[in-house]
Amino acid sequence: METALDIPTRLVKEVINGKKYYYKGYRSVLRGEKQFEAIRGSSELRSTLAAILAAYLGNQLNRTVYTMAIGTPGVCLDERNNFVSNIVIHRKADLTPDRDRTKYFSVAPLVAVEVDVRIEAEDEGSDDFSYMFGKSTRMIEGGTVAVVWVLSRIQSLVVFAPGTDGSIQPKVIPWTGSYDLPVGIHIRLAEWLEAEGESALLRP
Repeated sequence: METALDIPTRLVKEVINGKKYYYKGYRSVLRGEKQFEAIRGSSELRSTLAAILAAYLGNQLNRTVYTMAIGTPGVCLDERNNFVSNIVIHRKADLTPDRDRTKYFSVAPLVAVEVDVRIEAEDEGSDDFSYMFGKSTRMIEGGTVAVVWVLSRIQSLVVFAPGTDGSIQPKVIPWTGSYDLPVGIHIRLAEWLEAEGESALLRP
């Protein structure tokens, strides 16, 4: 089995509490079966979902108070924690005007939206939920108030947010439901898909 020392840095997608997570399919690159570019991109489904979410969330966002970044915005809390998300929303007041914009955000977003899980850990026994919980928990510890995972396989939102007692319990909401984000905007994914002519993505 390859060791972390054998794996090129470019294959590392995220670091959470010092643990490295790699692009999904990185072992195929190590074996010479695929080029890095073949695993780095997103599928049509994932890209479509991310674009619709960004468009509709952006239309609701109070841009005098908040700012939204899309694509693969990075967040670096410290040397042991580097994340990327599909959509992040920050409070403008939390971002210093003189920050270096050529680098990752150094402040955790208030809200992060993730579309599907596209990572692999070196430990083949590591599962998607452990990754989702670990990443969401570390972001919440850093100041994030909600991490929303949009999962196409089960057509559900899985929301991680601190409860009134401070504990983090995931909440599962079907795409046909809705979720109110704590920045004054709302996710109603099934309605948005239908409005965009993408109702075929909603399985009966």
